[in-house]
Amino acid sequence: MAVCQICGCKTDDLDFVECRIGTLDKKVCSFCHRQLKSLGNDEINSSQLKWLSAVVEKDVPDREADVHTALREIMNKYGAQAQEPLQSAEVKYYPPVRGKCADGSANESTIQELAERVEKLEKQLVAMKRAYLIKTVCEIAIPIILGIIILIVFFSSGFYNTIADLYRSFS
Repeated sequence: MAVCQICGCKTDDLDFVECRIGTLDKKVCSFCHRQLKSLGNDEINSSQLKWLSAVVEKDVPDREADVHTALREIMNKYGAQAQEPLQSAEVKYYPPVRGKCADGSANESTIQELAERVEKLEKQLVAMKRAYLIKTVCEIAIPIILGIIILIVFFSSGFYNTIADLYRSFS
């Protein structure tokens, strides 16, 4: 594992790609390679500028000074709009609320559906516990029963007496 000098992400050594950053030839992760390659086009969109601005502002401990300088030069090349901080475009995310009506009251059908799913999952859990207990008992009991059967056959067949007689004759 190595760290990409552009984004600072840990990446497998096999995923690094040779890339030209300004006048430098460096190995970067495949994502940064694609981003830098798309910056080479004449038409740059705002998401690419935001990515570039974020990468330049990000503190990457393993980044070499010449790489940082080359990224700054690329950012300066695309003008003042690339220098806008990312915090200026603050976006708030409100997660969707499921099971609520517009007035905030709970949707009864959704609650009933969730209660049925919980009951079904509880039944599955009980069945899984029962199957696990049976499996554990069988893993312990079957070898013990087979061992007892083998001992009974060993002693009842007279094989023990034959082995004992041979042992006494050699000693």
